[in-house]
Amino acid sequence: GILKVGPGLTFAMREAMFALENIEKEALYGTDLKLSRFAEVLDEEMLKNDKNWRKHYQGDELELRLKRKYSFSDRCRYYMPVPAVEAAATCLIMNLRHNGIPLNLLSQFMPIQYTKVREGLLEN
Repeated sequence: GILKVGPGLTFAMREAMFALENIEKEALYGTDLKLSRFAEVLDEEMLKNDKNWRKHYQGDELELRLKRKYSFSDRCRYYMPVPAVEAAATCLIMNLRHNGIPLNLLSQFMPIQYTKVREGLLEN
């Protein structure tokens, strides 16, 4: 399928943020640091105000949960500016900037970026 530019960009951003959150969960597991809970916060905000996705997604509750998180039509883009979502994104980025991203986790969750880091084309 072909996405319009806006949804395509936010789709890619959401994929990256979810991958970074997986790295955060693994890299900071067992620490006392507050984790971002980015995907959970995003879904909570989507459930609080369903006007931007409800008419676009059909299915039972489990299907709707998957579509809110992973749909190609990417309705979550409307929730990125919500303060709670922005705060979760900021927490995620700060946690990773402060603690770094281990190469083995970068390889696991962002293999294209891992290759570019290894080739010196991208800074970790």
